[in-house]
Amino acid sequence: MSKVKKLITVLALLISITSIYSQGIDSTQVGKEYPYILPILGQKSYERGYKLPKPFGVMLNSIFTKQNIVLENFMLDFVKSGETPDLKDLSDIIDFGPSTVKVLTANARADVWILPFLSLGGYYGRFTSETRISLEKPLELNAKSESDGAYWGFNVLAVAPLGPINLGVDYSWSWSQNELLDKPVLVNVAGVRFIKNWGIKNKSDMFVGAWAGAQFQFLDAGTVGNVRLADVIDVEGGARQDLDDWYGSIENPNELHDYLYNKMNEGLDDLENTTVHYQFDKRLERNWNFIVGGQWQINRDWQIRTEAGFLPGKYQVMISANYRFGF
Repeated sequence: MSKVKKLITVLALLISITSIYSQGIDSTQVGKEYPYILPILGQKSYERGYKLPKPFGVMLNSIFTKQNIVLENFMLDFVKSGETPDLKDLSDIIDFGPSTVKVLTANARADVWILPFLSLGGYYGRFTSETRISLEKPLELNAKSESDGAYWGFNVLAVAPLGPINLGVDYSWSWSQNELLDKPVLVNVAGVRFIKNWGIKNKSDMFVGAWAGAQFQFLDAGTVGNVRLADVIDVEGGARQDLDDWYGSIENPNELHDYLYNKMNEGLDDLENTTVHYQFDKRLERNWNFIVGGQWQINRDWQIRTEAGFLPGKYQVMISANYRFGF
């Protein structure tokens, strides 16, 4: 068998795939002309009675995420008014407590089914984020950094049948930009979902669907910020004693220990006029989490969807509305 014939055979088998949005077979359409220009091989699928979603879609999404982060390559300096920061890498001599990032985002996404089993899409969105970091030693310190920005990207979705359910696999590439970043940060997200749809009696185009699976997120990003020392530390709460206890517990203090001890003492003497400048790299504590979701297809034009991701230290919630059309 030639390579071309093998390819046609494979595509013919995949034609029977129903997407996340499709719902079984409609025998009344067998032999009729497929009304839209896409997907490729749509006519073949239509001739066999398979119902396909309308090929073009526009989706509005809102997503909230909260997840723990790990801080690395931490640099710090305590600066008086008018001074220029001279950050030093203190990663080896300080201990962090729990640190988190919260992100609230909204985006618009457009997609098209290129093949009955393959969809391509692109999106643009805006976000607001809050990063909280906590320091436990040499003393307790909490800092918060807020930023707004934009992101854009594209994604690929493939769907395959597994008996009574469908397997959906997607991958997204996005680039985020805000005022704290010198260049956009690449974020990769992959998802695997096992999907089941149920038709509604006497409603040929209406169904409800549910799915479960896992999502993987890959992020490496840097954060730069500053905070007034008086806003994050309480001298009356024993901060100076904590600092002395930390320094006194070190058997052989080195240059960095001395630098940090002296700088922090100077800052505690003049809280109101001291600003903490910091810079660090952050990565997610967990790169993956479980996901569950559901969809209500009102008709072939409109769908409403929600999804939640969860695992200790990583949570997310999404709601979206999708409008589909064809020509």
